[in-house]
Amino acid sequence: MALIELKDIKKIYQMGAIQVEALKDINLSIEKGEFLTISGPSGSGKSTILNILGLIDMPNAGKVFINGNPVFTDEDQKYYIKNGKISREADSRICRIRKNNVGIIFQSFNLFPVLNVYQNIEYPFHLGIENIRGMKKKEQKEWIMYLINRVGLEKWVTHRPNELSGGQRQRVAIARALATKAPIILADEPTANLDTETGNQILQLMKEINKEFETTFIFSTHDQKIVDLADRVVKILDGKIISN
Repeated sequence: MALIELKDIKKIYQMGAIQVEALKDINLSIEKGEFLTISGPSGSGKSTILNILGLIDMPNAGKVFINGNPVFTDEDQKYYIKNGKISREADSRICRIRKNNVGIIFQSFNLFPVLNVYQNIEYPFHLGIENIRGMKKKEQKEWIMYLINRVGLEKWVTHRPNELSGGQRQRVAIARALATKAPIILADEPTANLDTETGNQILQLMKEINKEFETTFIFSTHDQKIVDLADRVVKILDGKIISN
């Protein structure tokens, strides 16, 4: 059984009087432990696929499955198409599924500026995430410090984001995504704001974590370095998968 699966996905954006079909009949299965890249030029639809895989956006048609279980119902999609948003009930359910299954490494890091490195990584423990809910305070601290050491930030534990380099902030974002023990980690252009050397270090770190924890990494990128490291490359053009 695939860890996450897209079946016959269509995504349409309304741009004034014009409808733009961003995704056209996308079918994609991703197994546990894959290091997968979705590659394509700007405007190809790769970020839209990532948003749907991350349950941030809802397709207009088609199904998303996690561990064989459907995420969106037919009623969800009918409500979405009619109202341009999802219902409050669906939003609550989908949010719960997302926070227990998906970690996201944002291109802009999205760290809390008033929190230090430790506190930023600790933040998911306040969200009631099932994977880490039962951990005692001592276990939480040990896990957070393990991640901090694993990403090489042990000397910057009490530093805030504005005291860190871009590469260091990216490492905090990685550790925070891993803190939830989510089986799926999504990264949208994770090397876009990094110099070449730092970008290479970040990618090697992700690859090591992928092997160590069997965490599934899914990237949206046109960075050839990430493509070269991937176990599998899904190429997309004009909203269609042209190579898998």
